Amino acid sequence: MRVADGLLEKQPVRVLRDTGCSTIVVRRSLIPEENLTGQEERCILIDGTFRQTPVAQIFIDAPYFTGITTAVCMKNPLYDVIIGSIPGATDPTTSHPASADQARSQVKATNGQSPLITALIDLGSEDVTTFRRNPPSNKP
Repeated sequence: MRVADGLLEKQPVRVLRDTGCSTIVVRRSLIPEENLTGQEERCILIDGTFRQTPVAQIFIDAPYFTGITTAVCMKNPLYDVIIGSIPGATDPTTSHPASADQARSQVKATNGQSPLITALIDLGSEDVTTFRRNPPSNKP
């Protein structure tokens, strides 16, 4: 996970870049009342549950995103700020703007799964060889 120091409304915060998230999440206790928009957002969490959360207009200065944006406010997120895959967010590995189209094509190409490491076992011997992705085709 990519975690860095940043500023939220001029306050020091710990920032997580989460490419599996589709929004920005902030710790509610760090948001002044005047930043709340009066709107609420329905969030689907990783376990499939739904949560209604207040929305705030905020300023973030972090390695993965800098600017004014809207965010959902949660009481107890894992980090002070979680930056998801939003327009303008940088790729956590390269610090370049992440392309949503690129991310979608990578997920589509792998069907959303990581490559499986498998062992090819030759039943005629005791050798076990580990291959990534494409084992040799000379074995039945």
